Amino acid sequence: MQGNVPDNSSIISSVEDFLWTNLMCLEQSSIDNLISKFDGYNSPKGLLLVYILTKQYYKAMVYSLKMDINVYPTYYLMRELAKKSGNNGNNGGCSGKVDAMNVCKLDTINRNTQSSPKKPFVDFVFLIASKMSDTQNKALLISSLADVVDDYHEIVPQMIVKTKQYDLLGEMYLDSRINSNVVNLLMKSNDRKQLLHVHHVIEDQNLLMGILVDVLVEGILTNTNVDEYLEISEKMKIKTKDNKLEVLKMFYLFTKTPDLVTLKRTSLFSLNFKLIEVKFVVEKILRMACEIIKKANDHEMAKKLFKIVGDLELSDGCIKYINRELILYI
Repeated sequence: MQGNVPDNSSIISSVEDFLWTNLMCLEQSSIDNLISKFDGYNSPKGLLLVYILTKQYYKAMVYSLKMDINVYPTYYLMRELAKKSGNNGNNGGCSGKVDAMNVCKLDTINRNTQSSPKKPFVDFVFLIASKMSDTQNKALLISSLADVVDDYHEIVPQMIVKTKQYDLLGEMYLDSRINSNVVNLLMKSNDRKQLLHVHHVIEDQNLLMGILVDVLVEGILTNTNVDEYLEISEKMKIKTKDNKLEVLKMFYLFTKTPDLVTLKRTSLFSLNFKLIEVKFVVEKILRMACEIIKKANDHEMAKKLFKIVGDLELSDGCIKYINRELILYI
């Protein structure tokens, strides 16, 4: 570090002395020039002091994360820095020469939202929250952002979606505006599966029903495991006169464990359901059922399957397949 300051060990014996002397001579140079004098200085503690005294609060928060100190003091230090950040125009980005690349590479910083001068603190709070098992305490921690972050009701929903901490939602935790903003974000992104994770704050049961139907159809047609969403559907207890959801559940379970037992549990041979409503699913189920019936040598079920094929407007390929495979069983 070099500069137009007295080079006398009895006067300047530490980085603090050097920084203070330069601050006293600041009228002769800019903040950027002062910071440039710390190029190559790799002490996080020293750089933290530099950034605090030069009111570079964004960078100070970033460097506080590099300090080898406990979570609690880090939280309170960053909280105070976040309160001060945004009060001047020179702390919101990665400008300047001092270790700029290292600052910008810090994993906890989201580049897409870096324009917010309080973002490092928000990221840190959500990182702590993700490690907490008690949802009530987690909600209290997140709520502490309200008197620090000006756009609290916009930032917090974004972070909940980003970190998928949906357990924070509900009447007993964060406020209803947070709940609705999370739902709106997921709706705008058309992330329908994620909407199922916040079903407890969605009143539109038709929406939830439609999403579940789509998820099950996708699971059946693509052989994708959607057990996670089946578990969610059990918690939702959707009230509807339409039994399509239950029919698709049984079809999905049959594709997972294709045998006579799971086949008989489906609505494939039922007269109470319009199979044509899930035509593409039915065609796949019919082909799988055909193999199971052949293996079991079940002539009675083969006849029933033939009747279904005759009653439905299936593709020519599916009809020919069933006729060819089961002709000897009727």
